[in-house]
Amino acid sequence: MSKVTLRGTIESVSEERQAGTSKVKEVVIHRTFHDPDTGEKKGEDFFPVQVFEKCFDSLESVITSTGKIEMQGFVNGRKTEKDGKPSYFCNIVAKSFSRIN
Repeated sequence: MSKVTLRGTIESVSEERQAGTSKVKEVVIHRTFHDPDTGEKKGEDFFPVQVFEKCFDSLESVITSTGKIEMQGFVNGRKTEKDGKPSYFCNIVAKSFSRIN
């Protein structure tokens, strides 16, 4: 399991949905990066993150935060087959959220 730490702002939060035997929400974390010398914005990334029911309280504690947040989680890879051909997927799964200054 590969650990992931993302820092940024919460762009959006989906409605809760059923996923197998658990409930899940999808959160999009927005991160911008700037030139260290000029401060000019150089780019941005958007990371979709799955948040399972056991992590909802941690998400709720930062969801109204207008500042930056930190998400600790892991990359989850899986393989499925469709029409006899394998497909591979990776997604980021949250374990905890916290506010950062």
